[in-house]
Amino acid sequence: MARPRTIDDEELLESLRKTFLELGASVPTTELAARANVSEGTLFKRFGSKKSMFCRAMEPPELSGAWFDGMAEMAGTGDLAENLSVIAHGIANYVGEFIPRIFCSYGGRPDANDIRETFGGISPTYPIRQRLARYFELETAAGRTRPLPARHLAELLFGAINQLVVTTVLFPHEAEREGASRERDVDELVATFHAMVAP
Repeated sequence: MARPRTIDDEELLESLRKTFLELGASVPTTELAARANVSEGTLFKRFGSKKSMFCRAMEPPELSGAWFDGMAEMAGTGDLAENLSVIAHGIANYVGEFIPRIFCSYGGRPDANDIRETFGGISPTYPIRQRLARYFELETAAGRTRPLPARHLAELLFGAINQLVVTTVLFPHEAEREGASRERDVDELVATFHAMVAP
C-alpha cells in the first residue's frame, strides 16, 4: 500500500518557487529537495524533471480574489475610495509576485520578444487592465467617477501601481533609502487617484 502524501503539490511549488527566486534556476535539485524537506525522488516523481519544476514554480500567479473576480460587482456600490484601495492593493500584490518570477525565468530582465513568446503575444496583465476599464465604465455610468475614458483611467491606475512595484523590485536599495513602503505608497496613490476621478 502506498504511503499517503505528507506535502501537497502547491506546498512543494511554493518551496521550489522561493528557492528558485533566491538562488536562481541553476540551484541543484539536492538543495530544492532539502529546502522542501522531501527527497529528490519525490520531486522528480511529482514533477518529472527539473525544467518542469522550474516552469511550474514560475507560472504567473492566478488572477483571482475579490480585487479581480468581484471588480464589476463593486462598481456602483460601497465607497469608491475603498473599492479603489481593494483593487489597487490586489494589483500591487499580483505584480509583486509576477515580476520576480519573470525575471528569474529569464535569468535577469527579459526583453519584449521573450515575454511575447512566453505568453503567446498577449500580456499577462491584459485581463486586469480590461476588467479595470470595465469597472471604470460602470462607475462612470453610476455617476461615481468623472466622465473620462475608462481605458485611460485603467491604464493610469494600473501603470502607476505597476511602476511603483517594478521600481521596488528592480531598485530595492532606492526604495529603502527613501523609506518607501509598498502598502503606504499604494494607499497614497489611491487617495491621489480618487481625488482626480471623483465627481
